[in-house]
Amino acid sequence: MVLKLLSMVADVLPILGDIVGAGTGIVAFLVSLALPIVVISIAWVFYRPVLGAALLAIAGGAIWLTRGRIKAVRVARAPARTSAA
Repeated sequence: MVLKLLSMVADVLPILGDIVGAGTGIVAFLVSLALPIVVISIAWVFYRPVLGAALLAIAGGAIWLTRGRIKAVRVARAPARTSAA
């Protein structure tokens, strides 16, 4: 809901609004994957430490994999740099 504002502002040009809407949807999805698991695991640490630690490790792995995937996409999209000889 917070990111919908960006889509509404970019909706001046209909195609731009669709592109920004898709991007903000992806960002919201990625945040919603890891954040609830972190909160739940911190709550579980007090009652069942092993389960809480396992959930925290899973959330950390998801964040690590997501960051690695984002970096791989950035490298793939970067233009090839040629060195001037």
